[in-house]
Amino acid sequence: MASRPDMILQMAHHIARDQAKRRSLGYPLEVRATVTSSLNGRPPRFLVDPQVNLAAEKRTLLPSKWILPLASSTQQKSNTTERAKFSERTHRSFR
Repeated sequence: MASRPDMILQMAHHIARDQAKRRSLGYPLEVRATVTSSLNGRPPRFLVDPQVNLAAEKRTLLPSKWILPLASSTQQKSNTTERAKFSERTHRSFR
């Protein structure tokens, strides 16, 4: 499932519905995902934009902006730095 954006979106919709129902919430939940994937021995890259609320995204066969493109090798270095910064912000917020 980790390398299948369509299944990730479907799971996000399921989590949002299930948790809203269990908690009797009258407002929509936000579901975000930090998903990385590696292709042909390259360093792991973000597959899904971690800033996007997947619960609010519609399922479609058209290209989706929340699925990130495979970057060139020059962009890989900057993505590694971005991933480290995102990880630090995320861990800091849960402490």
